[in-house]
Amino acid sequence: MPRILFIALLVFYVASNPLYAQKKDRGKKKQSNKEEQFSEMDRVSGERAFFEGIKYRAVDNYEEAIVSFEASLSFIPNNDAAHYELAVIYFKELDFNRADYHLTQALSIDPNNTWYMAFLAEIYVGNNKLREACRLFENLHEEEPLKRSHLNNIAIVELMMRDTLSALDSYEEYIERYGLDNEVYISYIEVLKAQRAWADMEDLSKRYFVERGGSPQSFQDHLAALLYQGKDHALEAWLGEGKNIKELAPSVVDFSANRALSKGDITRWLNALRELNDFGNQGFSFQKKQINQWVKSYSTLTDRRIVAFVDSMVLHHEVSGDLKYLTTLYILYQKHGEYEKMIGALNKGINLDKGDFSLWRELFYAYYDVEDYESLLSATEESTAYFFAQPLIYFMQGVAYSKLGQLPAAIESWNKTIPLASSSQPTLYIQTLTALFDLYEEDSKIQGAIDLLRSQGDVNQFQSYEVVEFLGDSYARFGLASRAVLFYEQAIMLGGAEEFIQPKILGINP
Repeated sequence: MPRILFIALLVFYVASNPLYAQKKDRGKKKQSNKEEQFSEMDRVSGERAFFEGIKYRAVDNYEEAIVSFEASLSFIPNNDAAHYELAVIYFKELDFNRADYHLTQALSIDPNNTWYMAFLAEIYVGNNKLREACRLFENLHEEEPLKRSHLNNIAIVELMMRDTLSALDSYEEYIERYGLDNEVYISYIEVLKAQRAWADMEDLSKRYFVERGGSPQSFQDHLAALLYQGKDHALEAWLGEGKNIKELAPSVVDFSANRALSKGDITRWLNALRELNDFGNQGFSFQKKQINQWVKSYSTLTDRRIVAFVDSMVLHHEVSGDLKYLTTLYILYQKHGEYEKMIGALNKGINLDKGDFSLWRELFYAYYDVEDYESLLSATEESTAYFFAQPLIYFMQGVAYSKLGQLPAAIESWNKTIPLASSSQPTLYIQTLTALFDLYEEDSKIQGAIDLLRSQGDVNQFQSYEVVEFLGDSYARFGLASRAVLFYEQAIMLGGAEEFIQPKILGINP
């Protein structure tokens, strides 16, 4: 039976039982005792409901908790703790109006409770009553001047009101009263950054760095302030100081490397990379990041000093498990024509991720560039275990067979390529047909070429004007003039350049 119903029945029982019935002539004293007994019962029931609410709130059962706290208030209307708990629940549910109401009620019961005041200020912030929140934090600051959080909260709310000057004044007062601690430093420095107050940022970060014995964050903030002000001499001196701090040194050297790279000073950049050798795995991570950045930033520039440095890196052997860096290496080696090293990096990368076709593709081209056709053939055969119906595999396989003199096998591979590439890879489709036509022509098998050409289908089945124009060129190549004209006209209709295609038609039908 619910407790509230039980209490109601109990009251009814007591009121109606003859043993408890009071006669009118018993006097006012007996009636007063009865009222005191009822008040005590309300208190017990209200406290019991309150603690039930606490249990429900502890397990996030807010619906039952609200019912219990409201029941407690029905018995004990001046239970400020119940109002507070309801405010907490509504605040968590982002119902700031109800949270505001209940905490205001709690404060009306206990007006000197600074805990309630601070929470009400937070509710005001959530409800966008920023001026009310600021005034409440100011009152709290006056009542509890030793509690530093109030002044910090004032500054935060002032920033939310876009009153930056007042916020800066509040931060200055905070530092004057309580000193420069981590919480206020982080907020204050962000305001200075937003205001682009580089000189003030320079002073604040230097002070915090000195007082906190070498804070990494303040070191970086000071560095940024010097950088934005163009104080190159001071910046270099500051970097030198940072290198003497053990936990900062790797990051400082990395920053120096970035600075040199941004200026295109490869000599200074390489010197900084060599300094990173002193910092073990952390330094090696920075080196890899720098090499990757160079590859991205200078896509057309070559400098063999970089290849020499990469080959000499202290922990170079540990890159075997880093696919991203192996990809960077193969691009670096490719740029410098170091195909053997490039192939080595690609094979290591493929061993890490055999499902990355972009690595296989680059490996095929690398073997082709160095004319290692046996390795190319082996790579294409291995790749078929990981990819289904990939036209480039069969095309490169055909290239390898043709270079190795195995023409029937080449023709077979290229014939597999054609249906796979015809709809999705027009360039590869054209390359494959060209290779087959060349092969037939060299072997004086013109009819075989014509049969292959006719087997590609009707002119209307193609949507790419490049393909249709190519087929027109092929018909013209093998003397089928009428078919050539038909395909040329279709190519123009599909968007091909008439100024280039029309002369071809006139060349056939002058």
